[in-house]
Amino acid sequence: MRGIKTVMSTLLLRVGACLMLAVWPIAVWAAANGSIVGTLTDPTGAVVSGATITLVNTALRSEYKTISNGQGFYSFPNLPVGHYGLTIAAPGFRTQMKADVAVDTDAALRVDGVLEL
Repeated sequence: MRGIKTVMSTLLLRVGACLMLAVWPIAVWAAANGSIVGTLTDPTGAVVSGATITLVNTALRSEYKTISNGQGFYSFPNLPVGHYGLTIAAPGFRTQMKADVAVDTDAALRVDGVLEL
């Protein structure tokens, strides 16, 4: 019969392995994302609120949308790594497009926009 120490150490090893397998995918997912933030203004420097910002992952064709807030700020948190096309549209302004915006692992990109009338 095995000793209690051997049984306990085997049990601890198995529990530790199960925990590691359960947590590892979460850690990998968290590390494989980036984000894009920015502020939108007009040519005079006034903020543009209520603009629609559309982000499309060019490889996956995943589409994300948001609206700029009262301070002209927008945010796309937790984006998969990849290349994106960014489109900014607001009533009374020309639509602005930015191609090939690259999001890398743990990247926090800032993409500000000055919208033309």
